[in-house]
Amino acid sequence: MASGASAPTGTPNSTVSKIEVVPRQGSGAASTGGAVGGTGSAGSTGTSGSTMTGDRVYRITLKMDDGATQVITQEWAPSFVTGDRVRMSGGAIER
Repeated sequence: MASGASAPTGTPNSTVSKIEVVPRQGSGAASTGGAVGGTGSAGSTGTSGSTMTGDRVYRITLKMDDGATQVITQEWAPSFVTGDRVRMSGGAIER
């Protein structure tokens, strides 16, 4: 009984636990995933207006349904907020 409504093919498998706006680290730094020790950064509420910034990235912490924690870094403002149920698939977060 597949419903072809506007929902993506997969069901949510995690909850957004934190979204942080952090300074971009050197241009040669690896960016997807990998939680590296905490640098305390102010401004975890996000920005209004621009969806992509050259000097900042968005670090998103997910609590997976199996209890694991995943940290993803992306360059654009997320379309979800803390507490939303999302699907983590292939290194990308889908609403």
